[in-house]
Amino acid sequence: MAREKIIKVGAVLVLLIFAYSFPVQAALAPDSSKKPGGIVPPLKIALEAPSKLQIRNFPGTLPVDLEWLDNSINETGFTIERSTNGGSYAVIGTVRAGAKSFTDSTVGKDMQLKYRVCAYGPTGKSAYSNEVEWITVPNAPGNLTAQLRSSDKVVVLDWKGNNNYATYKVTKTTVLTGTSSKLESIDVHGSFPHYEDKNITPGGTYTYQVTAVSPAGYAFSNKVTIAYSAAPSNVTVSYFPGASTVTVKWKDNSPNETKFRIEKAHSNQGISQVTEVAANTTQFEDQVWVDRLHMYRVAAVSADGTLSPYSEVYYWYAPPQYPDGVKAVALSGSEVKLSWNDRSTYETSFKITRKGDKMVVPIEVGANTTTYIDKGLKPNTVYTYTICAYNSTSNTYSEYYHEVTVTTLNP
Repeated sequence: MAREKIIKVGAVLVLLIFAYSFPVQAALAPDSSKKPGGIVPPLKIALEAPSKLQIRNFPGTLPVDLEWLDNSINETGFTIERSTNGGSYAVIGTVRAGAKSFTDSTVGKDMQLKYRVCAYGPTGKSAYSNEVEWITVPNAPGNLTAQLRSSDKVVVLDWKGNNNYATYKVTKTTVLTGTSSKLESIDVHGSFPHYEDKNITPGGTYTYQVTAVSPAGYAFSNKVTIAYSAAPSNVTVSYFPGASTVTVKWKDNSPNETKFRIEKAHSNQGISQVTEVAANTTQFEDQVWVDRLHMYRVAAVSADGTLSPYSEVYYWYAPPQYPDGVKAVALSGSEVKLSWNDRSTYETSFKITRKGDKMVVPIEVGANTTTYIDKGLKPNTVYTYTICAYNSTSNTYSEYYHEVTVTTLNP
């Protein structure tokens, strides 16, 4: 191209010499057809349009640097025009003759731009160069938040998009207990600043970052981490007969909880108490409510307050209420009638102990029973009875009612 420009310059010089020497010749040989003086005006040369306009930016940088090829020899300078976000072209600057570059320092992030350049001089202005298009580096996604929706095992991500000309990617780092970390890049369909991650597992720790992507480069959001604690398991109850407290125990399956939440209900009446204990704790002392169904479930709590799935509900029946009003009446020399008041709700049977005739005999009758006739006894013999309510599910006993004594009849 430099050689072509030299040739053009030479041709123009020849024309100029010819143009300016012609009036002299005319003066030496006057022509009656010429106007007085015989002067021919100088030759005007049209301006050539710049070409090969291009943007020379590194991705992710501002401002915008333009370069082009100067094809004119007689320009006064160059005019640079810009269209912003689809609008009309407007002049944003001029440079001197012979210039081949321009820096646009008035642009910001996330802008859609078009540029064109023309030469100008005494004869007007040239045609425009080719157009070039550019989208500037995007704004960083702002205020990324993550929320665990444990009901359907989803992490919900939201952020401020701040961009019109960028798409988004979600970078996800997964750490599961006993495994190495895993890095994923997930395309977000469309430009809406929202994503729901359904590929999560209890016991994992998940770190997210959102990247805005445009032809000019990348911009990154803050990072957020969700610890999806695993549910505790193997909930059991340990109870010492006659104690006023019960010990609830469980297995800790999560490496990242900050505490445990224990929820308790009585007799299918809904959650009545919530207690929290420190991380890595695996038991909890609770008060015993006599003749009540105790229901327990346990969840791990992560640092951001999200709950793991709950353990299975453990059902434990506290000791039943003891029967009262126990009476023993001899019906004959071989039979005694026992009666009592059933005060418990959750007994599965009543256990009776008979002492007499140098023997101790256990007797068991069904739930909700309030009388029993003891047969096969010896006449004129003293017998002593005690009775308690029993729940076989939890293997718990009520207190025993005080002893009652009766003597069988003498036939």
